[in-house]
Amino acid sequence: MELDAGIKRHYCFYDEIYDPASKEGKRRINLLADLIEEYLEPDGGAALDVGCGMGVSSAALLAGGYERVVGIDIQEDYIAKARRFAQESGLAAEFRLMDIRNLEFQDGVFDAVAMLSNPLPHWDMAEMERILSECYRVLKPGGWIMIHYLDWVGLLYQGYKDVLVEETDSGFLISYHTELNTLEGFARRLYLGPSEPRGFQVKLRIWSPWLLHYLMEKAGFSSMETEYVVGSKIAITTGEKRG
Repeated sequence: MELDAGIKRHYCFYDEIYDPASKEGKRRINLLADLIEEYLEPDGGAALDVGCGMGVSSAALLAGGYERVVGIDIQEDYIAKARRFAQESGLAAEFRLMDIRNLEFQDGVFDAVAMLSNPLPHWDMAEMERILSECYRVLKPGGWIMIHYLDWVGLLYQGYKDVLVEETDSGFLISYHTELNTLEGFARRLYLGPSEPRGFQVKLRIWSPWLLHYLMEKAGFSSMETEYVVGSKIAITTGEKRG
């Protein structure tokens, strides 16, 4: 599975935010660790970090209470950076280059699967159905999945053209939607910043909790619940693989 050029450019645009050694990266580790403790209540065990990037979410899973974390991503450069960060910081996580649609793990080996920091816009419905099936397969009976994402339907309904301004050490990152296609289920978003003064656009898939609940139930999950981070449209959906 290859990321398209626009998505890769999007990740480069946000490199500072995704870097676990940066000020913003460290802040995100602490924020995600608090959410993991609240929604997964880990007591040791092993967690799979889907779309680990440079290691922010994997560090958060360890800080949140898991003893063993395996982070996977399809971007080779991010896996290399995550491994380097783990070596330099003593992070007890393993990082592997892998396609989430075809997990190279045996059945029932993880206590939790986490998809953190809004990975859903990269996948369409068919891909997500396959992904959830694989996540269900590698979970132990009684294991949980946690998906942390933006409720695009709710966000676009409330403020289709609201401008988001994010401050980093290198300057301000600005983004806003330029198109909303509810028939085909996608939005286009324009990004501007110090590294992209002319801007670029990315096509993002639209997701909302009811879509996710439907596909999770098809995959076999039960006890699905969704809550929102206070004051935002960031949703957290959890589900259990019952024994």
